[in-house]
Amino acid sequence: MGRFMDDFTWANIHTIDDIKVIHQIYPGAKVEKNTVTGNDEGIDYIVTDHFKKVTNIDVKRRRPGVSRYWANRNDPELTLETARSTGNPGFILNEEKKTDMYLFIFDESDSPQFYYITAKWLRELFKQHREEWECYKHTRYYADYWSEFYCVPVSVIRKAAEDYAS
Repeated sequence: MGRFMDDFTWANIHTIDDIKVIHQIYPGAKVEKNTVTGNDEGIDYIVTDHFKKVTNIDVKRRRPGVSRYWANRNDPELTLETARSTGNPGFILNEEKKTDMYLFIFDESDSPQFYYITAKWLRELFKQHREEWECYKHTRYYADYWSEFYCVPVSVIRKAAEDYAS
């Protein structure tokens, strides 16, 4: 799993940056890097707020320069993985993950915004719009595995959310 491990290692270098973003969302909360269960459960960070409520966060950090692949440079695309060659569902369809929230973070040069989204809600939204979003589907082949994913613009996800809410 060469490329996956490279990306995983690269993302782990940014733990301090991730925690800074999480503290913007939860000022003063206790933020712990999950070192017990690892990424198998979809939990990168465990946040305990002032009321002792625990939130499990899966951070989706993207490498600098990813915006060159976006259809519109001003409309970031969230990558939603649906399948892997290992036979496991991608994170967006995996009901066994214990993720409460997804935190999508881009390099400042790509987008200064981060996107914090309820895992269950995004999964349901994706299931409702999967057929409609086929135009955003990609498969990427690495030396040792493949991954199927959808790169959905934030504006499209927002529109779907607005339609869902009305």
